[in-house]
Amino acid sequence: MKNIFYHPFFIRLFHWEYWPFDAVYFPVYIYWFWLSLKAKSFFFFNTSNPTIRNGGFLMESKKEIYDLMPADTYPATLFFTVGSSTNLITEQVQRMGMKYPLIGKPDIGLKSLLVKKLENENDLIEYAENSKIDFLIQECVLYENEVGIFYYRYPHQEKGNISGIVKKEFLTVTGDGLSTIVQLVLKNKRGVLQLNKLRKIHGKKMDTILKQDEKF
Repeated sequence: MKNIFYHPFFIRLFHWEYWPFDAVYFPVYIYWFWLSLKAKSFFFFNTSNPTIRNGGFLMESKKEIYDLMPADTYPATLFFTVGSSTNLITEQVQRMGMKYPLIGKPDIGLKSLLVKKLENENDLIEYAENSKIDFLIQECVLYENEVGIFYYRYPHQEKGNISGIVKKEFLTVTGDGLSTIVQLVLKNKRGVLQLNKLRKIHGKKMDTILKQDEKF
């Protein structure tokens, strides 16, 4: 019975985060339409983040958001327009003293689309040459823990409120001295759905047998 529920179909069926976007948000659309009628505007929520394009709802520029923040609150970042010279890019990275690995990401993106870890200068050049939109190059932050904090403040309030905290966990497997990485991934429901992608990224390394308690 356990093997049945580890099939990709059942994993997606019983975990709503894997459902189609419209299926998840259909009830939200109805409520949004109702609030829009009351406010007489479909984009009434833009006022929640007035200094961010479209209120941060869509098509917001990461660079424009970073420009609003103190420089010491985010990683060293460089912005490049699509088609920028790779010589210019590598020179600016060196001038900034940025160390590999770096992170490449679209200036306007969604759900980590086209975000890539760049291990060396060759990866950087390849990423720049293949980018079809404006992009950012950032230093990689290798902190163990990451959280998303949801905060809001009404205009008449001096201090706001934290409405939620979400901890983000990277997909990790722990060795038992007997199983390959593939076998360990198949015991993890999140991992099952990512197996094809992981094979493309790690190749033959997925057949490695991890030592007892070794993490990957």
